[in-house]
Amino acid sequence: MDRTAYKNQHCREHYDRIYLTIPKGEKERVRAAASALGMSVNEYLYALVCDDQAAGGKPIRKEETGL
Repeated sequence: MDRTAYKNQHCREHYDRIYLTIPKGEKERVRAAASALGMSVNEYLYALVCDDQAAGGKPIRKEETGL
């Protein structure tokens, strides 16, 4: 097994993937917010989800997000 195949297999076995679609232009805002905290976009989004869950976040309705 070559190096790339090994890394792909490792990722499949140890990580779940979530695809996120956001409105055009928002990606740069998210990237800037993450960068300001010294985090990758992935780290930033994961931290937001973890913080929300730890705080016992209530379910968000679509009307509340403005999306």
